[in-house]
Amino acid sequence: MPNVNASWKNWQLLTEKGRQIWAFKPSSNNINEHLENVDNITDEEIAQFAEDFQFDKSGNPNSGDKVFRNTAINAKFSEFQGQIPKSQHPKEQKVIDALIKGINYFSYLQREDGHWPGDYGGPLFLLPGLLIAAYISDTPFPKAHQEMMKIYLLNHQNQDAGWGMHIEGESTLFGTVMQYVSLRILGIDKNHQQLVKARTWIKNNGGATGIPSWGKFYLSVLNLYSWQGFNSLFPEMWLFPQWLPVHPWRYWCHSRMVYLPMA
Repeated sequence: MPNVNASWKNWQLLTEKGRQIWAFKPSSNNINEHLENVDNITDEEIAQFAEDFQFDKSGNPNSGDKVFRNTAINAKFSEFQGQIPKSQHPKEQKVIDALIKGINYFSYLQREDGHWPGDYGGPLFLLPGLLIAAYISDTPFPKAHQEMMKIYLLNHQNQDAGWGMHIEGESTLFGTVMQYVSLRILGIDKNHQQLVKARTWIKNNGGATGIPSWGKFYLSVLNLYSWQGFNSLFPEMWLFPQWLPVHPWRYWCHSRMVYLPMA
């Protein structure tokens, strides 16, 4: 695979009953063992994270799962041992060969329990919610995980210094404010070059108070924005008869699952 880092061999994806977690020490045999020893990491190892995950968003904002695919293919690679059908027609043979290579490739990526892992990158409003919830409940993440979060968020900053709703999106106030707050929670100094630029982008685009209700809610939870500026949500609406056209159960699932706990 192109652009392979030698240190990728130290990473492995641990899976168990639907859980997926990256372990950065090859000695980790399972998720629980990794989590028990996750803080046993040196500053040199943490510094290596930035080298492991160098990322050029301008080329392609998606990860391509390069680390996982490189590891999986190296662990399982072997030439196809089955019988390949032969055709007298060159074009048909090309199709057959391509199918065999494709099947072989995806067999490398399949985990022992039968599923195919994949990067769930995209929305940029999920990690900030997790970080804010962890912050207000005093539930710190391991240092190594915090460092990886910083790298992820900084890697996905747009060229104009903002962030979008998702990794391919144009910069928005919601995306930018949420990532800015997240990086500050993670300990990035306000004078960090990328945060200074992000703060300028926020001010030039109306300020943090211009974000939509989801963002206002999170800022209010952090005591950064007055609840008086937040439109109330009524949990009593769930007591309405279900035949009512405005009953919340009719909302799009992602809106429904957000606005119910917010209420």
